[in-house]
Amino acid sequence: MVEDRWAAFGERLSHLRAIRLEQARWKSQLRRGHQPVQQAYGVSEQRAGVIRVVETALVPGLVQTAGYARAVFGSLAAIKGTHDDAGAAVAARMQRQNVLYDEDKRIELLVTEAALNSPIAPSNVMAAQYDRLFALALGTVHTVRFGIIPGSARLPFPIMHGWTILDDEVRVETLDTELVTREPDDVRLYNDALDELWTVAAEGDDARGVLARIAGHINVDRPTSE
Repeated sequence: MVEDRWAAFGERLSHLRAIRLEQARWKSQLRRGHQPVQQAYGVSEQRAGVIRVVETALVPGLVQTAGYARAVFGSLAAIKGTHDDAGAAVAARMQRQNVLYDEDKRIELLVTEAALNSPIAPSNVMAAQYDRLFALALGTVHTVRFGIIPGSARLPFPIMHGWTILDDEVRVETLDTELVTREPDDVRLYNDALDELWTVAAEGDDARGVLARIAGHINVDRPTSE
């Protein structure tokens, strides 16, 4: 009898997990486009005191230019077969960026050199995006810690994917699903992993050097730091 009850409980738990996973799939979340998702994400960021991000494929959303963001949303809508609302989604993403200037938050943004080398948009759009990051590396937004993991860096572990930490919640985006965990051991793991990655990151002058090298690949002159 007890075993039967536990078996039934296990089945219900598995069913609930399957429901949650299905609800997390982008196909479900993006029925009305990217704008509602961006707005919801913005609410979560407003509530968070600590925002920590590592990106391996794209410039972090919080510092994307409008042109770069438009290219990202358009390409994702195309590959996922979802509603393309790039204009509204870009506006919502730009609104999210207000958190960068909140003195009460701690924000860390870390991106791989490989992600910056991926020309997701035309060269003029990429040039504007590099300018934005160059200014960030100059410390123009003093509430944000910004770093780049150079392609030549000896990594402390293989970076399998990017992730975002909002206080005690970790979010991982895959092509079809957004995975979320609040398990303390998981949150600790991702925080510790991010701490390790910062030890090999280029910041300040070093980050600007990486950006100048990348920008040189598309023949765009970089401003000097004087």
